[in-house]
Amino acid sequence: ARFDKPDKSKAENLLSQGLFSLRKYSYMEVNKAAKYFYSSMENQFEDNKAAAWLIFTFSYLLKNSNDYINDANTIFKLVQLFEAKTFTDVDFASAISYFYYAIGKYNAAIKTFDKYITLNSKSATPELFAVRLLSLIKVGDLEKAGITAEKLMTIPNKDLFIINVLYQYYKIQDDFDTMDSLIKESLRISPENLFATVAQGEKLIRAKELTGLKPLIYKINGKNANGSKFIYSKYLKFKGFFLISKGKSEKAAMDFQKSLSLHEDI
Repeated sequence: ARFDKPDKSKAENLLSQGLFSLRKYSYMEVNKAAKYFYSSMENQFEDNKAAAWLIFTFSYLLKNSNDYINDANTIFKLVQLFEAKTFTDVDFASAISYFYYAIGKYNAAIKTFDKYITLNSKSATPELFAVRLLSLIKVGDLEKAGITAEKLMTIPNKDLFIINVLYQYYKIQDDFDTMDSLIKESLRISPENLFATVAQGEKLIRAKELTGLKPLIYKINGKNANGSKFIYSKYLKFKGFFLISKGKSEKAAMDFQKSLSLHEDI
């Protein structure tokens, strides 16, 4: 084994490259971002924000994992190393809160937010509030979720992660106008992003306009779901609902079953 002297400049450059890839929020780009963050940590382990973003990115990718338990445990080891930073560092608070959300520990995610915000009320980030919103939705506290969503809606230049989180809230409210507005906002940022396609499909299902799913099914299939198991599960879900609209319930049931086998929350 050998010890290499930390290279702060290289670590910072890799962190910047990782954040640039992450902001695109496609499965392939988030994967790329994780590699940049990991390489950044290899060049400088101490006092490196890449550790927070690696936890955040790995948590984001968990829904695509082929070995969920093992991958979650790997992230948890990182969480244990850096958990003390959730009191003082907003990026670690966001990342570790998001990890707890990703593994279904929604109250722990909210507690992490509360712990940070109590000590640092003026330095929260959109990501921290977004993870809180996701967790509040899951625990059914829609009053606090609504207040958080309204706060996030006022943020200018929202990235795709924030838009997606807001979409989850307005979807359960059946607020079709705001859902449309968020889809348009995501398309302005990235015309080819499949988030918008998935969001459009979810909206059509909520509005019971199932025949409109056909072009979305073709689009996701044409892009091979961007290599994402999660997006492929949505493709199967949309296909199932489209088949129901055509009276083919047996074939639809097979697609729903496949979708659930890839991702439980369809």
